[in-house]
Amino acid sequence: MDCRIKWLKLFLELEEGKKERERLPIYSDLHQDGIAKGEESVVSISQMKSLVKKVCESMGEKFASEDAINLVLATGIVESRYEYIRQMGDGPARSFWQVEAATAVDNLAHYLKHRPKLMKRCAEASLVDIKHWQDFEENTWEEILEKNIASGIVHCRLKYWRVPKRMPNSIEGQADYWKKYYNTEGGKGDPEHFVEACKKYLR
Repeated sequence: MDCRIKWLKLFLELEEGKKERERLPIYSDLHQDGIAKGEESVVSISQMKSLVKKVCESMGEKFASEDAINLVLATGIVESRYEYIRQMGDGPARSFWQVEAATAVDNLAHYLKHRPKLMKRCAEASLVDIKHWQDFEENTWEEILEKNIASGIVHCRLKYWRVPKRMPNSIEGQADYWKKYYNTEGGKGDPEHFVEACKKYLR
């Protein structure tokens, strides 16, 4: 009898987890293998937001504003739809946030290197040994970004943090901010789809 009760509880928990999931469209042209804008994927927004929040808070309070958390969360949607950890077409980007190893090394060599306390917090936030945060080899970071979700969050947040212009608090402002400073002019992202995703799923 006890065993059946345990299985019933497990079943109910799984069913509750299903209700929590939301269907998300792809908002990026980053993927070149026949995936079109508007296709859908399944991911738990609340769980992903919780993880982003925890990691950003572990970096330090100033990194974890509500606007920043929403921007990092939205970036994962528009860059990979929380499905791809390697850029399609054998590109260099890794993680849900499509961070290139060169970007990670730049964060390390030109920012964290001069801020050892922050580097230590980033290592702790990602559960990646500090020795790797002191390693400026792109091959090392390509592997870490692919295997470790939290490291992608940290580097995404650092990339935004290093932008000299203040982060906007409006959806439209953040869409332009993402396009200009993260996806860049060379990227295929679309600010309009960023806005649509935020209004539908994140606010």
